[in-house]
Amino acid sequence: LGATFTDMKTLPPALVSLALVPGGHSTSSDRNSNVTTAAAAAGTISASPNPVPTSAGKGVTTISWDTKTAEAGQVYVSDDGAPEKLFGSGKDGSTKVDWIQSKHHYDFRLYQGTSHAKALAEVKVMPQ
Repeated sequence: LGATFTDMKTLPPALVSLALVPGGHSTSSDRNSNVTTAAAAAGTISASPNPVPTSAGKGVTTISWDTKTAEAGQVYVSDDGAPEKLFGSGKDGSTKVDWIQSKHHYDFRLYQGTSHAKALAEVKVMPQ
């Protein structure tokens, strides 16, 4: 850039948004499927339907993912903030989930490769 900025007030507007987000990238959400994907990441994950109708105490949704690369990924799930458990793997895939319980919230995260280190995308699944 050729200049040194000492505080946020002197940053050009285009750089302020990059400075406010760790790693210099932003995130976006799709309100219809509660999909969150890091802009710098290539992968996607979604749940359909979401929120999940849970009449009779349990509901059904389908989790779909795609790493958008040649490399496979892994999908992990957390139930109400519990430690993540391996849910699925592969470059892309789709799995029917018939165990969504009312009053529970589930976080499904797609990770790059098999190291469980770099999250590509996540979706929060909620009962209706």
